[in-house]
Amino acid sequence: MSSAAEYAHHFSQKNVPFGIASSPSRQRPRAATRIGNTVIWLEALHQNGFFSHIEGLPDDALSHETLNSFASLPKSVQSSVRRELQDAFERNGIDAFPVSATEDIGAVTMHLPVAIGDFADFSCSLEHVKNAGRIIVNDERPPPAFFNFPIGYQGRASSIVVSGTEIERPWGQFRNPKAMGPDAPGNEPSIIFGPSQKMDYELELAAIIGKPLPMRQRLNAVDADEHIFGPGYPRIRDDASRALQR
Repeated sequence: MSSAAEYAHHFSQKNVPFGIASSPSRQRPRAATRIGNTVIWLEALHQNGFFSHIEGLPDDALSHETLNSFASLPKSVQSSVRRELQDAFERNGIDAFPVSATEDIGAVTMHLPVAIGDFADFSCSLEHVKNAGRIIVNDERPPPAFFNFPIGYQGRASSIVVSGTEIERPWGQFRNPKAMGPDAPGNEPSIIFGPSQKMDYELELAAIIGKPLPMRQRLNAVDADEHIFGPGYPRIRDDASRALQR
């Protein structure tokens, strides 16, 4: 299995992602970022006054066990925090940050960065919709509505886990392939319960909605970016049970 240190080249000062991590010396999960193989504890920096001149950044914004509070702040505040980190690194390298606020990536455990209350999965690619149609209903024709609005469905937020978590095949009811067809024996049940026999996975682009929207308030598409957390997008591996979707 590859180690986190092998991906140092993905974490230059041009990246500077926000995450939640813990370590033996900091057992409570807290806000952090990474440059190279160095984890930088944002709570420690904030407590030392590193971000003191950023207007609109609450004292406890980087002290929670999730990034929900920070993600709900105006995007200009989030960008200012990232820019402050980038500017400091470009001036003095990793020495710009106190030793007490840094740690090697090898000592760190990552956690889900946000508490997820809900999620929607959208099919935005025509080829993906056609492939899924062939797999699930043996018909690649996309629904007419697809050409006006991406197809979406609400998923189960509790099934979203951090990278490295062991995945188990889901159990459920599905059609028994042994009972299908003209030559099928008559003693086979048509519906069986058990682990999925057909699994599929997809690499997906995700957007974290950090700024909440009050109930019954509509969001104009031109204002959507202000509600999306960060300048980047997480990658998600979506494991799907095709047998249970039929």
